[in-house]
Formats: sequence, C-alpha cells, structure tokens
Amino acid sequence: MKDSSLKELYSQNVNIMKWFRDSDNEEHNSLESILYSYDLQAGSYVDLYNSDVVSECLVDGLPKKIKSSEITDLRSEDIAKVLNNLSYQSFLDVGIGEATSMVPLITKLTCKNVDFFGIDISLSRLLYANEFINKNHDGNIQLAVANMFSLPFQDSSIDIVFTSHAIEPNTSKSKDALLELYRVCSKYLVIIEPSFDLGNSETKSRIKAHAYIDDLHDAMLELDFNIIEHRLLNSSSFHNNSAITVVKKMEQNDIQQKVTHVCPNCINEVSNSGELLFCDACGLLYPIVNKIPILTKENAVLCTHFNHFCK
Repeated sequence: MKDSSLKELYSQNVNIMKWFRDSDNEEHNSLESILYSYDLQAGSYVDLYNSDVVSECLVDGLPKKIKSSEITDLRSEDIAKVLNNLSYQSFLDVGIGEATSMVPLITKLTCKNVDFFGIDISLSRLLYANEFINKNHDGNIQLAVANMFSLPFQDSSIDIVFTSHAIEPNTSKSKDALLELYRVCSKYLVIIEPSFDLGNSETKSRIKAHAYIDDLHDAMLELDFNIIEHRLLNSSSFHNNSAITVVKKMEQNDIQQKVTHVCPNCINEVSNSGELLFCDACGLLYPIVNKIPILTKENAVLCTHFNHFCK
C-alpha cells in the first residue's frame, strides 16, 4: 500500500523525505525515506542532463543561467584539476546515482588504467546509470547496490573514495558516514557536498529545510582527519553551494591489490555463481539483477548450506 501511495504522492510533486518525517514525527531523514525518494525520482537526472532547461547557477561567484550538462561540465573540470594532482589506480563513487556526474568527470581525468566502481542504494538509479554509461563511456564502471554505512569493500582497498551529494540527506550521521568511507579508502577521501560552513544564506536555509547534514566539516575536524583542501567549487547551484574537501589518509596503503566486492555483513570474500553472490563465512546470499549485485544486508538471504546444494 505504501509503495503505490508514495508513487502517487511523488507524481503530485510531494517531497518524499519530508512526507516521511511528517508521518513519523521525526526531524531526521530515515534510510527508508532516502531510498524511496531517490528510487522514485530515478531517470530524472538523465532527463535533466539531456534537456535544454536552464537554471540559475554560480560560476566563479557570478550568477549565470546555463543547462544542466554545462554546469556538470564546469564542475567536472574543477574537480578534475584536484584529482589530476593525485596518484591512484582505483576509484569508488559512493552514491553514483545515474552516473551523470561521474561519466563527464572520467573524461577529464588524466590517470590511466583506473578501476572504477560505483555504488548506490537505489537499484532503479543504477539501471539508468548502466544505460547512461553504455551510451556515453567506452570504459567500465563496476556498479553495485550498497549502503554507504556498510560498504562491500575491504579496509584500505580503494585509493580514492569519492562522494557527490550522497552524504547530505543522512541527518545526524555525518561521523558514521565519514568513518566508513575512511575505512575503505587507502589514500584519499574526496567529498563534494553542500557546505553549511562556506555556503551562502540560501544554501544554509535549504540544508535546514530538508534536514540535511550541517556539520560535515566540523565532524571531519573532530575526527582529526588530515584535510588538505576545503573550498567552494567554482561552479554550483545558487541555492546549493557545494564544497570540495580532500582528506589524505594518514597511513597510506601503496600496495596495489585487485579490488573485489565483499560481504557487507562480515567483510569476507564472496563467491559468484553468475546469478548470485555467496558469503561462505556468514552464509548469506546476495542476488544479482541485470549484472548488478545487490550487496545490502537488508536484501541478503540466509542459506548456510548453499554450497552443499550448488556444487
């Protein structure tokens, strides 16, 4: 009943996360509300990227009306200038969405032979991402459904862990998110999120209105992260000023290893049968849909004797 009613509400332009907050009498955005909100809007990012609709943005501090693809291109150039000064062979985009930001960024990166990974909590968005990647990118980005609070990767296994507007809706969970991202990265965290500390008054008001995270930079300081860059992007939405923050891991892992997905429940290896992934350590099965593994604890099926019947 909830699924059908939410689809109807979304078609009426109701803010789904706010609807959840009001219904549950909560000030915070729950994981369920974030998942429903993003999954229902799947496809809209690709549509906007391909449209001629213009919106007011800030470019080098000045207001300018440009198309979504143009602002994405300008942002990508700015971000690439930062990334091209770093050394890495593996890259994870946490909250890749429909890949409309990641694919333009990859075209501007100078590092070669990089293994790219992308995760998102919404399968619908990843299906659109897969389609967008196939149409606009020659290389491969390994996609998986996953939760940023239990990433399906080993400790210090990926050189750069990157987010773009993925942490923001997780109210009051800034430290939890940062610690999990930091666990997986071997060299750098590159965080692009709306900035409460550097943004204009419109940005601050928007963050408060949507119950988004407003203490991200403070959380990094409290965690004693080694921040080597923190500034506003040269191009961003007028009402949603984004900052780029680069954190260098204190003890970097320079040993190159093959990056593979692991069980998000116990961080052990999983075997691939073609239709699903199996973790022998804790006996959990993870489905694969359209070649996209669903690596969330909530969607796992317990079958400790799976290997006995699938020899």
